[in-house]
Amino acid sequence: MDDRALVARLHRRAGFGLDGPGLADAVARGPAAEANRLADPAAAGLPAPPDPFAGLDLSFVKGDVQPRLVAAVDAWLTRMGTSAWSGRERLAWFWHGHFVSAAPKVKSVALLADQLRVVWAAGAGPFAALVRALTVDAAMLLYLDGSGSTDTTPNENYGRELMELFTLGRTGGYTEADVQAAARALTGYRVTEARGAAPTVEFVARRHDDAPQTLLGLGGVHDVDTVVKAVTGHPSCAAFVAAELVQAWVGPDAPDDAVARVTDRFRASGLDVAALQRAVLDELV
Repeated sequence: MDDRALVARLHRRAGFGLDGPGLADAVARGPAAEANRLADPAAAGLPAPPDPFAGLDLSFVKGDVQPRLVAAVDAWLTRMGTSAWSGRERLAWFWHGHFVSAAPKVKSVALLADQLRVVWAAGAGPFAALVRALTVDAAMLLYLDGSGSTDTTPNENYGRELMELFTLGRTGGYTEADVQAAARALTGYRVTEARGAAPTVEFVARRHDDAPQTLLGLGGVHDVDTVVKAVTGHPSCAAFVAAELVQAWVGPDAPDDAVARVTDRFRASGLDVAALQRAVLDELV
């Protein structure tokens, strides 16, 4: 594959593609330089994109959500299509689909925008920090019923999806007892509303089950930090997350040895997402 085809593929898979002049400039820089720009745009001197939601009316008003949602999505798509940080934008798009939530249930464009801000801020750092931030994110608490989960009525939805979809995979080695343990350890959060304002997250200690649980073989699990430590420290986590990104960017038929190489680098980094992104980019060049 010549440099032009290689650079074009790199930007299609790990960015959002290039127009003719952009492709010509990228080919002149070369595949290695383009991989560097996609992986670390700040180090390459590329200007950080502005917040696309600044100035939009995203206020929390029940009903009439559709116009706000359309405006927010349009602003986000414009950012993705024009940002010089296309590699990081593509990574954020991946996380948006991986840590799924949806407007029909959340019913607040402001909260969905805030969730994207979490992904932009934490999506290329330590994976554990990203998982923690999204676990107590208001949109996620509403979408997977963490809000209102209490010591007397723990809701298992988030604990199950945390392991099945977000960190370990369906064959990652967790059990129903692990789902129940995670649910109990994550109780006490609720999303509260103030008239005319976006909801906020509140932790109510009296509604939290602080009894130590055993989760994935780790004892003493009793809160969000220990839950995140248990799931991200499990051997299945690095392999599952690495395989998800490899299959999304390299392709669903990516060779097993490519997945293994990326997994090893992700695990060796201590589950640093920037290292994961770099490892996948290296498979594309």
